[in-house]
Amino acid sequence: MGLTETIRTNRIGKCPVDGKALAKKDRRCYDYSYSSGENLVVVAWNDNNFVAAASNCHSIRPVGKATRYSKAKGGKVSIDVPHLIQKYNAFMGGVDRFDQNVACYRCNIRSKKWWFPFFVFGLEAALQNAHQLYRARQLGSGGVEWDHLSFRRYIVQTYLKKYGQPVMCGRPTTDIKTDKRVLPDIRC
Repeated sequence: MGLTETIRTNRIGKCPVDGKALAKKDRRCYDYSYSSGENLVVVAWNDNNFVAAASNCHSIRPVGKATRYSKAKGGKVSIDVPHLIQKYNAFMGGVDRFDQNVACYRCNIRSKKWWFPFFVFGLEAALQNAHQLYRARQLGSGGVEWDHLSFRRYIVQTYLKKYGQPVMCGRPTTDIKTDKRVLPDIRC
């Protein structure tokens, strides 16, 4: 199975790259290292920030081009991008978008039950997957597309209308016919 992912530099013992020295260099610079036994390449690339990525299915060649804004030159410049980074940027999205949506709208209810975080994560995952299915269906039919927050609100409102109890607001009624309390005359 082919895999391309970003990785922390302290997790790559067999393919070391020098990230600290690379961060001080120019924006387009990159460093790479191959692990001969595992068919693995690790690339450290300096974009706006230092990025390290590892892959067992892509290499650094062919080196592509990307356009970035340069404050020093006062305009857009073309920089070198390793092939591995280009493929990662082109196909990232599913897991990254899932993590982003779950983190943005996480349920912050604390519980002493060990199973509660797993239960809430299952609900969050189901909502995210339902939103993705909704978006796929709406894009095909040309309907109105909701963002993730609006979709979550709609789901909550639907369940509250179906299963929720109306909240009684205001003072309790003092009508004798509907009053369930014991009358003061009967009390001893």
